[in-house]
Formats: sequence, C-alpha cells, structure tokens
Amino acid sequence: MAGILITDASTDCFNEDGELYEGTNYLYVGGSTVSGDYVDTWIPFVVPLPPMTIISATLYVTASAGGNSDIDIKLVAEKINNSVKPTSLATLTGKVSTTANIYPVTAPSSGGVQYSYNVTSIVQEVLNISGWANGNTLGMMFRTMYSADTKRCEIASSEHATYSEPVLIIYYADFIPTVMEVT
Repeated sequence: MAGILITDASTDCFNEDGELYEGTNYLYVGGSTVSGDYVDTWIPFVVPLPPMTIISATLYVTASAGGNSDIDIKLVAEKINNSVKPTSLATLTGKVSTTANIYPVTAPSSGGVQYSYNVTSIVQEVLNISGWANGNTLGMMFRTMYSADTKRCEIASSEHATYSEPVLIIYYADFIPTVMEVT
C-alpha cells in the first residue's frame, strides 16, 4: 500500500453575501449575514493519480477560529473530471455535486482543532469519471444545507499563517501483480 499527501492548491474560495472570496486566511462554512444566503466552500487538490481504485481517502481541515457546531452541512466533490476555480458566485453555487457525500458533517467549530473526514467514496467517484487523468484537480466542497443567519465556522485556508491548510491523503495499492503464463 502506498499513500500520497496532497495539500490545498491555494486557489480555495467561498461565497458569502453574494460575493466570492479568495486569498483570505480562512474559508467560511455555514450561514452569512444575509438571510437565506448559505455559504459554499471550494477546496482544490491537484491529484497525481490516474484513474484507479483507491483503498481510502481522508480529508483533514483545521478550524481557524471558534464557531457554531449546529450548522447543517454536506461534504461533496464537484462531479467533473477536472475541477476549475470558480470565477463568480454563480459558478461556485452552480457546481454539480458527486452522488457520494458525507451528510450531515460535523462542523469544524473548535478553533485550532483538526477535523478528519473519510471521503473515500467521494474521491473514488471522481476518479471513475471518464476523462480523469493524472494531475487533474479534484474540487472538494462543503455545502451548507441550512444555517441560521451568521451561524458559521471557519476552516484554515492555504494562506493561513498559523494553522495548516486542508490536506487530502489517499492510499492505494502500490503493486498490482500480473498473471503470467508459465510454460
């Protein structure tokens, strides 16, 4: 078995109050200051693996501040063979989610604490998409399903100075024997 650790590709972003935010030291998850405006967060990982069956995949995020734990969120990936950075609120909220998901997700709400999520089925679904290739980007997303206004938490982004950025660790078989005919 072999493993690969992939860090956030530094183009992570989130939406809030109708705007797209990137380059901040945190990523919001949850509600916003506008009633009914739920925050989506996009975290890209450049995955140096070809289409293959994986053993496991785990996403690690660190809460960059204290927040609300009672946020209704779902963890998915964009259902595409090479996710691209959203350029607007519409392109972020319009991203199609994988069928595989984790719901409900424990909100990363305790500042400085690292949270882990088993995303094996989510990552496998993306690696199985036709056209997936070594070096493509997998876009993980926290999608808010419901949150009272301003109830949210923060994840350390790739730009955070104190806490580590999101990390994806994938384990896969490092040797696949071939059947040979002996004569």
